[in-house]
Amino acid sequence: MTRENATVGIIFTKAMPKKSNGLVEEREGGRVVICSEYPILRQIVSTNRKLIQQIHLNQLSKKDASLKLQTLYDYLNSNEFKLQYRKTINGIRKEGLQIEKDERSNDISLKNRKKNYEENKKNIRSIMASIVSNADLPDDLLDVDEDDLLLE
Repeated sequence: MTRENATVGIIFTKAMPKKSNGLVEEREGGRVVICSEYPILRQIVSTNRKLIQQIHLNQLSKKDASLKLQTLYDYLNSNEFKLQYRKTINGIRKEGLQIEKDERSNDISLKNRKKNYEENKKNIRSIMASIVSNADLPDDLLDVDEDDLLLE
């Protein structure tokens, strides 16, 4: 950042810092953004690209360029912008945590449903064996694929 005279840096990584508690983190007073998700990176890059393009267009126009740049600079350094930016980052972080929570919940629910499904199949096999035994039917009736019994 120093070499390029950059005021904002973006670090994209699969492994967030140990002290991080989400998908996005700000460091150095908001000057460095660390993120680990492509949609977040794309949004940050898109926003910065638009700001850079606007600054470039303002420089090319030469009309009130210094005033426009000063206005933009003032806005980017304003509490309003900082609050909006932090709210957005916190919203993204909360949404990421909720997605992770939902995924864990869905995994547990799916595991329980599979367990119940297998237990019900076992119960059906037991019922069929009892019917065959009590009705004195041939044992080869039980050689049917159990999934076929459940689908009919």
